[in-house]
Amino acid sequence: MTSSYRYIVLLLVLMFSCIDPYWPDLEGEESLLVVDALITDNPENQYVFLSRSAPLDSQQIIPVRHARVFIQDDLGNSIRFYEYEAGKYYPEDFSGSQGRSYSLIILLEDGRQYTSEFQLLQTADKFDTLFYELESQPTTDPLYPVEGARFFIGGIPSGEQNRYYLFRLEETYRYHVDFTLEFIDIGQGLTRVDDPPPTQCWKTTELDGWYIYKSLPRAGPSSQPLPLHFVAFDSKRFSERYSLLVKQINVSETVFNLYYQVNQQGNNGSIFATQPYNIAGNIRCASDPGEIVLGSFIVGGIREKRAFFNRPANVYFTYPTCFADSEGVGFWLMRGGTPESPLHFTLANGGLAYAAEQCFYCSGDGGSPERPDFWED
Repeated sequence: MTSSYRYIVLLLVLMFSCIDPYWPDLEGEESLLVVDALITDNPENQYVFLSRSAPLDSQQIIPVRHARVFIQDDLGNSIRFYEYEAGKYYPEDFSGSQGRSYSLIILLEDGRQYTSEFQLLQTADKFDTLFYELESQPTTDPLYPVEGARFFIGGIPSGEQNRYYLFRLEETYRYHVDFTLEFIDIGQGLTRVDDPPPTQCWKTTELDGWYIYKSLPRAGPSSQPLPLHFVAFDSKRFSERYSLLVKQINVSETVFNLYYQVNQQGNNGSIFATQPYNIAGNIRCASDPGEIVLGSFIVGGIREKRAFFNRPANVYFTYPTCFADSEGVGFWLMRGGTPESPLHFTLANGGLAYAAEQCFYCSGDGGSPERPDFWED
């Protein structure tokens, strides 16, 4: 085993090990500025999100409003980012250029100014494949492991120098609701539904966190595969057809090291998945260099790849399904529905059956009946 292979494997082990997180003591301190900023060569991937740190037991997001936000390049050009939503700033028409360097400038209402060092927007490398392997994860009961699929990125380039990458994932999957809506009661008795809601659904979710990868110089053209997320066979996610979109960003060693520190604290590579940890990013306060600023400013070329996967063959799914109550139909008919609380019925077990509302609509599982434009059957 070569030294570079050992290093990559060690990095991946660190990424997926359970490490006790460090909880910063912010009690009694002023809330800290949190920056989540990204500049790429794709016009759809440019943003600056500003917020304040909240107590660790709080899921509240405290946006920073009415800031003046600029991106400056190494030629002296400035691009203004405007607040389109609370604390979320976007340019009107801008994308970074490969070979240019960019700095972030933030001016708050109270007069404080924050800046970053210039970062080079590198050319995005191309990786070859997305694939999965079946995997069993142990549980507290050795007789009942969790079965599922582990996804991987393959063919990540390696060259004469170290290469640093961040990967962000977005999943979309197709599934069906459990029942077709046949009858409904909104307070006017049982009424047949002539145009039932669609039963085929899609759900898209951006997975929390960034995956990080360091590609070392090798004799061959590519490095070892990068293991990604695990999809268990205890839900509908992989029960029909699954799509994975991977966004790869080539970043500087400084940005990589920042996210590596977060990985060491067991936060799955993400500063922003929940409450940020007390790791100073690459943003500094011009008037008070000792002020801690959380988060990061990322600059890099971006490349996207999407793949589709059918349900794995010869595997058993164990996800819960809705209950169709055919024996209690009489009770539900006597109770009756209202416009605010309608009753929903399907045909099951040879007759009429009541089921909960979420069993008939895509929205019950957070999905939509609208087919995505990118979807391929």
